[in-house]
Amino acid sequence: SILVARILHFFVSESSALVLAFASLLGWGYMLFFTMPFRFTGPFVIMISKMLFNDVLRFCIIYTVFLFGFSQAFFILFNNDGNRLFFIDQSVDHFLLLGLFGFLSSVKHCFLGMLGDFDFDYYSDTPFPIATVSLLIFYVVLITILLLNLLIAMMGDTFADVKSSAKQLWFVFSFRFASFCRFVLSLGFR
Repeated sequence: SILVARILHFFVSESSALVLAFASLLGWGYMLFFTMPFRFTGPFVIMISKMLFNDVLRFCIIYTVFLFGFSQAFFILFNNDGNRLFFIDQSVDHFLLLGLFGFLSSVKHCFLGMLGDFDFDYYSDTPFPIATVSLLIFYVVLITILLLNLLIAMMGDTFADVKSSAKQLWFVFSFRFASFCRFVLSLGFR
């Protein structure tokens, strides 16, 4: 990816900085691979990888379903006026853009609501303020309290599982790392 960034930089493309930023992030993430053979850091790297690829992935899938469901509900409540939603312009492209940007705005507001950044005035300025604010409170309770605590509990279980078998996992990954290094070094001498 650094090669791609250099090629884009050669052609004076502004996206070279974007590619380079992601390449840098991936490079530093790859550094975790080289900390695995050490007894002090290896088990924690294993925990992080298991949490990211098991717990956080499952949480993101479940959260995406709730996010799009509540976003659609808020989109409908904010845009209940048929003239404003469907018939501003008879062109189909304008209808799709209006709906897409309104829905993406609703997704953004729901995501920010999960992080605690919501404004009751924004949600009460609708034709159905009681329903919208009630739905917001239900969303915040469901997502923030239930789902985030579920994620924390899943990560706690993963931590306990990995900690109980940390020594065995560390030996397995140390052996894999040593085998990888031996393979790479044998390629250099051919």
